[in-house]
Amino acid sequence: MKSTVHISNYQIFCLLVMHSLGSSTIFALGIRAKQDAWLVVLSGLVLGFGIIWLHTELQKHYPENNLAEINTAVLGKFLGSIVTLSFAGYFIWVSTLNFSEFAELIGITILPDTPVWAIQGAFILLIIYLTFNGIEVLARMSEFLMPIVMLSLILMYGLIVISGNVHLQELQPILANGIKPVLAEVYPSFSTFPYGEDVVFLMFYCYANNNKLIRKYAFSAIFMLGASLVASTILIITVLGVPFTAATTIPLIEVVKMINIGNIITNIDAIAVIVIFVGGLFKAMLFFYGSVLALTTLLKFKRKRVIIAMATFLIWINLTAIPNFVFHRFIGISFGNSYIHELYTIYLPLMLLVITWLKAFNNKLKSTGDGQKTRSCTTTDYCQEGE
Repeated sequence: MKSTVHISNYQIFCLLVMHSLGSSTIFALGIRAKQDAWLVVLSGLVLGFGIIWLHTELQKHYPENNLAEINTAVLGKFLGSIVTLSFAGYFIWVSTLNFSEFAELIGITILPDTPVWAIQGAFILLIIYLTFNGIEVLARMSEFLMPIVMLSLILMYGLIVISGNVHLQELQPILANGIKPVLAEVYPSFSTFPYGEDVVFLMFYCYANNNKLIRKYAFSAIFMLGASLVASTILIITVLGVPFTAATTIPLIEVVKMINIGNIITNIDAIAVIVIFVGGLFKAMLFFYGSVLALTTLLKFKRKRVIIAMATFLIWINLTAIPNFVFHRFIGISFGNSYIHELYTIYLPLMLLVITWLKAFNNKLKSTGDGQKTRSCTTTDYCQEGE
């Protein structure tokens, strides 16, 4: 189905960066590999390119269709509908986890006296307003905010180095226990977070105004994300050390709090919180909107009604099933490391792509066979009528 809505490939790039950057830079990814965590992140980037190649290769075969339409085209109406409903549930669940996480982080860091339900209420109203206006508004907003967020990160990284709290010896010895602990952390952790979560963009790639350039811009976004993750991981470990990093809930905030340049530049952790908030908003919002689009595409419901219904469900599940940040982290980590996450980010897209390849190969064989049959009938005197 050809869409009348279009966004630029650069806006796809901005959305990808904003979607992945906010939550991934605040935690010390791969810290179970201790001082080699930055090697885990660097190695994970290679896996990330493979995952994005998988997603964009599937999209290349269906350039004008979103994931819900691809499911129907590949699997048929009945089975495709079941898979689409499953993806919609997956998207809203991940959105719920991110919504809870960032609302709690805002409460912990800058609004400790504000009830969590009030923060969540403001958060969900913003999501409703933005998704009501559609993907074009989200894309323009990301195009405006992405440079600001990246410059803020670069500023924070620079101030951390200038403050003199970086101790590179914390990265030594490199590969003290060999390469095995590094590889053990790369998979399955980096197959699902942060790169695998970009599977939600299979709902949005069809809006790009030049489908042939999607992979180029997606790879550029992943490279920028990977470079930022390597830099943040190195800085967190060299400032806090491995034991403190592993025990800290939000390592990036702790690092930023240590910035003090001549007792003049200090207490700038609010910048880090704003970066976290913006990134969390985009991540929760894009997963939320992906679920909405999956349901509206499949069930033909009006988009605004689905948005209201899904927003009500999201608030209800947060207030009743996720009591605090510690419980959220437990559920998020358990879910993120499960095969369920890999199923939606890797295995199902791979299955759809393999079936697409098999169908294309089968059609090619049929067309070749029909062509040979036609040529044989036009070059012999013994063709029967109707051949």
